[in-house]
Amino acid sequence: MKFIDLTSEESTTETAELDRRYFPSDHLIQQVREILDQVRVGGDQALLQLVEKFDHTLLSRPELRVDQHEIGKAIENLDSGMRDALETAKQNVQEFARKSQRIDWLAKNGQGAEVGEYFHPFQRVGIYVPAGTAPLVSSAIMTVSLATAVGVPEIAVVSPVGPDKKMNHALLGALQIAGATEIFKVGGAQSRRSTRYLVRETPMLLKQSAKYSDTSPLICCPAPVKSWS
Repeated sequence: MKFIDLTSEESTTETAELDRRYFPSDHLIQQVREILDQVRVGGDQALLQLVEKFDHTLLSRPELRVDQHEIGKAIENLDSGMRDALETAKQNVQEFARKSQRIDWLAKNGQGAEVGEYFHPFQRVGIYVPAGTAPLVSSAIMTVSLATAVGVPEIAVVSPVGPDKKMNHALLGALQIAGATEIFKVGGAQSRRSTRYLVRETPMLLKQSAKYSDTSPLICCPAPVKSWS
């Protein structure tokens, strides 16, 4: 029998095979960096050009944001079974999130000084929901519902669309039911930068969240902490 010591600092063929972590290539990192820089420097115009290049979708600036009419049509197209399932999923996610949510506390230490922490939700977050090959409705519920559960007032969501410029009605319905306050038709690496720079009249985001198959998920989280002692 052969024993493999996973705590050893010496690299072996066996430990390398067991390491399933994903590390992007230098070439990929450089490609993504260039895309992000284009949006940072070129703003909305650069973003629209990248949407056309990668999503093969020709959008104008006003078309980036999903309007209430489109959201209303998506909700109408949901059958009762799907709508009930989405509502139930949202409630389950929110209930779990609230039960695990950190709470404010206040105490006196041994010297009589008051110490404690307050937890406040972010005022604005950005969430990426993949939809390139398939609309990930579950990602919409799992991320947006977390943000609403902890009281985030502004939730901006980005998700790609195809040449028809339409977002999948089940995905759009899920985002509305979960509590998204703004939805934009943009995907890919450019969407991560766009949540900070597109639609210039909106405030800058305080937190970004995403679920990808090739990167570690960022959880749309409860709150920054204010502590004192």
